[in-house]
Amino acid sequence: MTSRDETFDPPAPMPPAIEDPPGANPDSPAQIPVPIPDNDVPPVNNGGNTPDTGPTNQNGPVVNFTEPTDYTPYFAQSAGVTESPVLGRRVVDNPLFGPQLMFESNVGDGLGFDESYQRLNARIPYHVVPGHSVLIGDLSASLTNDRGEAYNFGMIWRNYDATRNRVFGWNAYGDVDDGQQNNRWKRFGVGMESLGKYIDFFANGYFVSGTDSVLLNSSLGTDLTLGGNSAFRTRTSTWDNAYSGGDFEVGGPLPLLGRRGINAYAGGYYLNNDQGYETYGYSARVQALITQSATVDVRYTGDDTFGDNLWVSLAYTIPNYRERAILQPKRVRDRLADPVYRNNRIHTNIDVVDTAEAMINTAQGRAYNLIYVDPDTTSTTAGGNGAGTLEDPYTSLLIAAMNNNAGIDVINVNPRDDDSNTNLTVPGGLALFDCQVLRSTTEAHTLATIAGNNFIIPAVATGTNLGASIANPTM
Repeated sequence: MTSRDETFDPPAPMPPAIEDPPGANPDSPAQIPVPIPDNDVPPVNNGGNTPDTGPTNQNGPVVNFTEPTDYTPYFAQSAGVTESPVLGRRVVDNPLFGPQLMFESNVGDGLGFDESYQRLNARIPYHVVPGHSVLIGDLSASLTNDRGEAYNFGMIWRNYDATRNRVFGWNAYGDVDDGQQNNRWKRFGVGMESLGKYIDFFANGYFVSGTDSVLLNSSLGTDLTLGGNSAFRTRTSTWDNAYSGGDFEVGGPLPLLGRRGINAYAGGYYLNNDQGYETYGYSARVQALITQSATVDVRYTGDDTFGDNLWVSLAYTIPNYRERAILQPKRVRDRLADPVYRNNRIHTNIDVVDTAEAMINTAQGRAYNLIYVDPDTTSTTAGGNGAGTLEDPYTSLLIAAMNNNAGIDVINVNPRDDDSNTNLTVPGGLALFDCQVLRSTTEAHTLATIAGNNFIIPAVATGTNLGASIANPTM
């Protein structure tokens, strides 16, 4: 056999046939012509004699043959060519993989983003222990449909445990995101993963760095509310908030469908922002491994802050280092090369928040201070005397008089249910300070007028609508 890459000398010419010696039996077999060996290749000595004077017998000289060349390396090379990796295929027992580029399209409104976006992801591996431990650099750039930008920078450490047939991984990321395009948000995150043949687990934490809220607009309402010792107006504020929090997900191949590369996952998440809300939600994901390069994920999340969200992720990775497959599950070791499943977009939301804001007494330069008296109530505060708040009023007018001072703007007194003056008597009377108001809660009172709006403390009706009966007052 010859190789395409080597040449050999042409065979030596054959000598004339050897004539039968005189007296030989004509019926004996004809003598076989002896080929002349190549002078460049030493012959194999079959009888211990030199090639020049080889041994003879009655039929002629003993034939000396050249030792055949060993072509085994060429067969090995030929087999290697037929089994070497090509695009979309590799040898099964070769666990190594090189750099990968993934194109991902996210269609729909998702958790923390309102516009579809496209992501370009590059993963560059360094095989610490080939086939078992790998360190991967992960870089991504995203562009939203309204031209917002997002970037992710991460490091992934993964280890394949052959005894458990599982991949264990840890990762750390830095994220930059334009979000709703009111601010460029920054975040760092950490995560862990455990990937197996039948069940996977993912967990991630996200922590916004620096500013996490931008005030878009704010306005004060014209309604008055009471609480404690204060009077409040409602401030409505619109914030663009970036949320910190965490999520987890668990799942794996579906029964029967898992043989065709269909996986399902369920999980939950927690997100919080000081100027927004604290929210808990749940998530679901169905994944289809269309080919060794193409993956489709359908995702759903639901909570009270971000609402219900449904979006689809389409991803295609090049080159592929696994065997060609259509609707087939991956081998566990091959998942060393998988992308990390995390929320690559920073969770942002436009939150409209109503807060109670204490009204300011502009004449005094401080918040209004109101105290309350209810002669029918009992209290466990201050030895049974009450705290003087709307929720825990003083139990008698005498206690209110003893605690009265110039910092109190309005003294609100409830009448007794029997309209008597029990617990409403103040020996020597009740002295009032400048601009201080003593009122019965059965009558409305205008606390302030601001920009033409009257802020009124409403009246509280009783069975008789009689005012509080105060004994010995000094007005």
